[in-house]
Amino acid sequence: MSHSHTPLLEKMHVVNGTAAMDNYALVEEGLHQTGAFPSETAKQFGELTMAYIDGNTIPFLWYYASRFALFDNHFQTIVGPSSPDNVSLIAGQSGSTQWVKHPTTEALNVPANAALGIGVPIEGDPDPLWGSAKDPLGNSEKMPPTLSTNAQINLTFASLPLTLTGSAIGTIQGSDLDAATDLADIQDDIKFLSGLSNASVNWRWYEEGFTFSGYTGASDTGGIGDYIAHHNAPQYFGYVAANTQINQNLQSYNQFFDDITSRT
Repeated sequence: MSHSHTPLLEKMHVVNGTAAMDNYALVEEGLHQTGAFPSETAKQFGELTMAYIDGNTIPFLWYYASRFALFDNHFQTIVGPSSPDNVSLIAGQSGSTQWVKHPTTEALNVPANAALGIGVPIEGDPDPLWGSAKDPLGNSEKMPPTLSTNAQINLTFASLPLTLTGSAIGTIQGSDLDAATDLADIQDDIKFLSGLSNASVNWRWYEEGFTFSGYTGASDTGGIGDYIAHHNAPQYFGYVAANTQINQNLQSYNQFFDDITSRT
């Protein structure tokens, strides 16, 4: 079922600031309608939005979720698919402050953004700028190359990866390959963190298929067919992806199992 920004808003059917929540089946059916009348398949997609899968149908997944799933009370900061939610998970937002700070150059749907990527706030699933065909550094930061030419503009607001760097950010920032762009909006944060005595907190973001690799152009898949770049939230932030010290915290699932084994 579609959970992209525009169809979700239509499904919610907001009237005078209140969501009627009554268009889920109708809108989903319409997304699959090809003729004058909805086909049986289109109707089934509509009905699927009202479906409910209980523990008798998927007992093992139900068992895991009831004991281990997080985010029972986690809500997205913007209506949309995976990318906005992944970014808000580590930043508490999906780019609204960047939009407010740079409304004439970085706001969503500003024509001047075409050469840079899609503006903010994030509403869809574009790949991160770093590693894409629009990568301003030619992928010298070695992010996994993607086939996408529809990249998200560089994110420049504060996030947990920045905070967890602690006072070390004062020296580590020197490893940013595009510091003028990446650090412009977080100078106050850097000054504050540098003035603390807090040591860095170790962190890693593990993503299936992730690997640091060379870059030979937009057609290079890097041998990472199972890697989904738009799920990798830290890769959207230049001060993470383009910093050769900080980006080492982005690792694959293989490294996750190694870290579990070594209890690190």
